[in-house]
Amino acid sequence: MMTNKQFVIVGANGPIGSSCSRVLKSFGKQVLEISHSPSPGQIGYDFLTDSPEKLDLDKNVDYVLILCSGYSNLTQCRENPQLSHQFNVVASQSLLEYAFELRMMPIFLSSDHVFDGLKSGYCEADLPNPLNIYGEQKLIIEEFIRARFKNYLVLRSSKILGYTQQIWTIQQLRELRDSREILCFTDRFYAPLFVDDIPRFILAATERNLGGTFHLAQDEVMTPYEMMSEIARQMNLKSNLVIPDLMRNKKYLDFYPADTYLINDRAKTCGNFCFSSFDDFIERLKAEK
Repeated sequence: MMTNKQFVIVGANGPIGSSCSRVLKSFGKQVLEISHSPSPGQIGYDFLTDSPEKLDLDKNVDYVLILCSGYSNLTQCRENPQLSHQFNVVASQSLLEYAFELRMMPIFLSSDHVFDGLKSGYCEADLPNPLNIYGEQKLIIEEFIRARFKNYLVLRSSKILGYTQQIWTIQQLRELRDSREILCFTDRFYAPLFVDDIPRFILAATERNLGGTFHLAQDEVMTPYEMMSEIARQMNLKSNLVIPDLMRNKKYLDFYPADTYLINDRAKTCGNFCFSSFDDFIERLKAEK
């Protein structure tokens, strides 16, 4: 049991970090929040210039490091490869070395972009083959953790569902509420994940002393078009404003894999975990509106 652990959340003001902080605190866990744009009560940390020693963590405390900061926009990673490498690789490795010295267990939030999307359904045993810089950088950190630590969690996910303005579904919902059309792909396939399932799984995994790589995803494979059409229908918005579009016709600076459906069987079996469905998310969305 890990009742005396203190969770250190790096990237505490992002969609995943803020969810981890809120959910872990609701379960009575001790949480230390770190952000490059700190709110009151948080520790400020510049991922490009600061040294981890600035955090001045107590070597006598049993910490768990949740690393969910990231430079995650695929186009920006391609346009700024040195900056994204410094942020996603160099700064992350520096924090992980600090964690190793303090004997902290790392939990790394990775991505389905470590896969090439050329087949339907990826389990943890499938070999990664990233097509874009962001996926390459995520894989570098995954491999660094596996080589450096005995006890760790690497958590891969796809599209994140939640309620903050940073999340794609909420941005699209705002457009629909303003009676504006949205273009949504019909040829991009994934199994989205309700953001609060991440800290819930972290709790389940740490309580069971689980380690290794896990895929976090809902059971159902969806396209962006299917997601937003269903949201529009259940929120009584104009579904004809959701316009089908094809990702393969777009010209991006970097490659977007078409089908990165993550199979969640290992997480469900080992963690005795039940993932939120898309309908569960919409019901919460109705309550939050």
